[in-house]
Amino acid sequence: MRLLYSQIPPMRRHEGQETFLDAFRRAAGEADRLVIGVGYASQASLVELGRLADELGLQEVRLILGMYCVEGMPESTYHAAVELAEQLAAAGRGTVELVQPFKYHGKLYVFYHGGQPFCAFVGSHNLGALRLDANNRRQYEVSAETREPGEVAEVAAFLDDLARFARPIGEVHVPLIREHNASLTGIEYVSEVPDRSVVLYQQHQVGTRFVLPLKVPHAAERFLDDNRHYTKSNINVCYAAPRSHRKSRDWYETQM
Repeated sequence: MRLLYSQIPPMRRHEGQETFLDAFRRAAGEADRLVIGVGYASQASLVELGRLADELGLQEVRLILGMYCVEGMPESTYHAAVELAEQLAAAGRGTVELVQPFKYHGKLYVFYHGGQPFCAFVGSHNLGALRLDANNRRQYEVSAETREPGEVAEVAAFLDDLARFARPIGEVHVPLIREHNASLTGIEYVSEVPDRSVVLYQQHQVGTRFVLPLKVPHAAERFLDDNRHYTKSNINVCYAAPRSHRKSRDWYETQM
């Protein structure tokens, strides 16, 4: 057994100590199949897991999430998990599943090659450790890696047993936790629509739709002579020359 550390100053790692993330990438690079059973994930870590599966050419990824059927799942995390499940299913190489009858809070990772488990991580790192964000960047976790065949087989057997109580995310009703989008809070002329108004509007949709085309040239054609007037409008200011303190204008706007 060897410990896997976090990288959070001022707690420093000593020579020869490895972070969980570095160890995960190393073991995943040796594997062709990966089974994970954790309590929680984050939107960013789900995207990163899908990216790593593609990059490393993993033949199968089975992700079991243990806390959400009982506690509810943040909307952004749910949609990222569904997207990952669809990505894996389309390639025929994995699933995202939720434990249903109870809350599972363990953190286990098993790496396989040629049908046999050869490495396991046991510890406190949830899937969010694959991609740090504001919620876990200052949260120190410690896990352990083992390659002892008996220990690895025991962890693998536990995850196989746990999987009996999990169902694919697309087959499970998950209570969603609405997340507040604060990106426009405090912006002039912006008002928040109450939830009850949104419900009221949805109940009175009339089904009539119409298209308002935006006068935006293709990026490659934005500076042609017959398109230059477009770059002067507020909506197309992203096509204008960059300000001195910016390399580019990295936003867009819409108007009605």
